[in-house]
Amino acid sequence: MAGVTAIAAAVASCGLLDDDQALPEVARVEIAGTAPVPLEVIVSDDFVRVNDFNQGIRYTTLTSADTLLVQPDFVRDYDISVTRRFLVRVANHAAEAASITLVVSFDGVEEYRQGATLAEGGSLEFSEVFFGT
Repeated sequence: MAGVTAIAAAVASCGLLDDDQALPEVARVEIAGTAPVPLEVIVSDDFVRVNDFNQGIRYTTLTSADTLLVQPDFVRDYDISVTRRFLVRVANHAAEAASITLVVSFDGVEEYRQGATLAEGGSLEFSEVFFGT
């Protein structure tokens, strides 16, 4: 019984049982760097993560998404107050490499920063599903 109490205390202390947790309302995407042609940016707040235990992989299925062609330096805010989930994928379709940094913030707090040199067909992807959604 002591083990169960310890687990319950640990879960409670990390806030997983709190219904009062503030969930983010705005996702911000920033893409800096250089690209020979516009980059393809896919954003979605309507997707499902699928675990294929037989293959040992996890993948994301987009239910709906918006696709943009953008040049660095790109900054845009997205309302995620209803869905509380967000995905962004940046891809280079040019034969020449693109050197970019992708930054994703939620309600002004940076959660992800990744720099990469994307060859033709290369991409960076970030997604987040917030607890309780």
